[in-house]
Amino acid sequence: MSDYDTDILTWSERQAELLRRRAAGELVNEADLDWPNIAEEIESLGKTVARELAGRVSAILIHLIKLEGSHGVGCWYRLSRTPVTQGGYHGRGGV
Repeated sequence: MSDYDTDILTWSERQAELLRRRAAGELVNEADLDWPNIAEEIESLGKTVARELAGRVSAILIHLIKLEGSHGVGCWYRLSRTPVTQGGYHGRGGV
C-alpha cells in the first residue's frame, strides 16, 4: 500500500517535491512518481474547482434576480450577507 492510500498529505508533499525537482531538470527516480494517482488528483481538483465556480455563479445570478425585484440598497446589503457557499459568508476577501 502506498502513502496515497494511507497518508494523502505525505503522498502529496512527496509527489510535489519530486515534480518540482524534475521540472528544475534534476533527475529523479521515475518509479517514485505515482503518475496514475497524480493524474487522478489533477483531474479531481479541476472538477472540484469547476463545481465551486458554477455554484458561485449560480449564487450571484440568484442575488441579481432578487436585487432586480427589490427596492433600494438596504435589500442588497441583506442579500450580500447571504451565504454564497456551503461554508457560509467569508467576509471581504474571503474565499
